[in-house]
Parts: sequence; C-alpha cells; structure tokens
Amino acid sequence: FDLKILQKMGASQNHFIFALQSTIINSILIFDSDYYSERDGLEMALKHPDTMLFSSKAEADARDKVLELAEEITQFLQARVEGLDEAMAEKAALAIAEEKDLFAKALKKPSLLNETTDA
Repeated sequence: FDLKILQKMGASQNHFIFALQSTIINSILIFDSDYYSERDGLEMALKHPDTMLFSSKAEADARDKVLELAEEITQFLQARVEGLDEAMAEKAALAIAEEKDLFAKALKKPSLLNETTDA
C-alpha cells in the first residue's frame, strides 16, 4: 500500500496498514500474526523483534500499559527531581514501570527492592 492511499482512507501515519495482512484492532496493530504496541510503533518493533513483537494482543496491551505508566512516571520525576535530564528520567521511569508489581509489593516490604533473585 502507498501511504497516500492509506491517508485517503482515513489512516494517519501512526495508524496505517502495512500490506494486506495487517489490520488495526483497538490501537494495537497486527502484523503477520505478531502484535506490537502502537506506542513502540512498527519500525521500532521490527528493529527489536525479540522484545517488541508479541504473539498475543494481551501481551501487546500489557506493553502499552507499561509505556503509558512510564510516560507518567517520567513527568513525575522531571517535576520532582531537580536537575534530572529527560533521557535519564525516561530510563528510570521505564525501569520502574517494568517492575510495577515489585514496587507495589515493596510498599509493604521495602527490602524486596534490593533482594536478588536467582533465575
């Protein structure tokens, strides 16, 4: 598909269909049975397929929620931590958002944050 044709169909650059196999479902794009977060975008997902392409819509939705939380945490950190640059705030926010369950548990038992786990 040509982007101009897709735009005439009402698709924006963030919401367009790649090839006949792609479609948009609830802001999660499906590509050849793989799902990716719209917040990451197709280009980023294709650059990092091991971590950004998912086999289910639920996994892609979960990634979207983590990214949404990270955006909010970034804004919080930048407003509350003087001198924190945007790049570092984003990295810290993503680390916190990816470990949100751990942080929720740490509210009751703070030492959990620094316990090591054997994988």
